[in-house]
Amino acid sequence: MVAFLWGAGSLALLLAIPSLAGDLSMKQYRELHGRLEPWLLLMGAAGAAIGLAALVHSATRVRALFGTVLSLTGIVLSIGILPVSIKLCPGSGSRRKVQCLANVKNLSIAVQMYVNDWDHFPSQDTWTTDISEYIKNDNIMICPDVMRVREWRTGQVDTLVADIEAGRWPGSYAYNANLSGVPEWDLDDPAQVISIFESDAGWNAAGGPELLPKEPRHMEGENYGFTDGHAKFFLRTAVQDPESGVKWEAVRSRSR
Repeated sequence: MVAFLWGAGSLALLLAIPSLAGDLSMKQYRELHGRLEPWLLLMGAAGAAIGLAALVHSATRVRALFGTVLSLTGIVLSIGILPVSIKLCPGSGSRRKVQCLANVKNLSIAVQMYVNDWDHFPSQDTWTTDISEYIKNDNIMICPDVMRVREWRTGQVDTLVADIEAGRWPGSYAYNANLSGVPEWDLDDPAQVISIFESDAGWNAAGGPELLPKEPRHMEGENYGFTDGHAKFFLRTAVQDPESGVKWEAVRSRSR
């Protein structure tokens, strides 16, 4: 019975995390997971041990069958916590960061393809429409962390793109407004000038560092795409460093 109650209580705690989290920020979500995960893993291991001990002990009793069933249930519930808890560990955050980086790279390449066709950068007012023909899947407009929070809070992700477009849900990425309409040949250092960056400002958002998420989404930093089509992760503090080589200004060279 102890094993059953232990395992059931542990599983109930894990399933309650999304509702307990409410409207927490991404940073607060990570902090909550980081605090609870070691305890969930410990509770799962302890529940499994108690269940095994009860199973051996109850085998010598008259009510062996009933005790065995309860013990096995406790073991299953406790061990069931482990793989779900592992999803909350930093490794899962790393995978989401990599998926987000791929999204940013694809969006940066889409901007580059637009420039190659039109000889100037998209307008800050219509950039999502301008690059839409170069995007095969609208889901690259959504950061995996944003999708995860949406799924936890509402259980509905099918309409996420439409909800972001309509302003009913925070967006994932923004465009560097300094590039708006800039001719391709007027841009210096394309490998250093940001084109796409993470933001909660909404669909078709354009601006500068003021549009970065209030709290860094991925391990104290964000993913950035550049005008040459490559993308890279930077800590928030590194991007703010003038010596980082990252540029928001669309530096113009001399007229040719």
